[in-house]
Amino acid sequence: MYHRYPILVCPWFGDLECGYISVCIDKESDIVEWSSFQVAGSNKKLDVGPYYFKWDNYKFAIESAYGVESFRQGEKAGQ
Repeated sequence: MYHRYPILVCPWFGDLECGYISVCIDKESDIVEWSSFQVAGSNKKLDVGPYYFKWDNYKFAIESAYGVESFRQGEKAGQ
């Protein structure tokens, strides 16, 4: 099943109407795949990818970006 997500959004307002690049993100087993990059509005396909990420590394990077991982480490340390 395909899921299209905006990954690069207008830096001024974060508004999807301003333009963005989207990608299909799929996960199978422990691999996450980014494929089918497109420019919004024109639906122009970009000749990049696909890119593959190991699930553990992918999850860690996302949680670190939101500060979730540091919160969990604090719980483990009894803080």
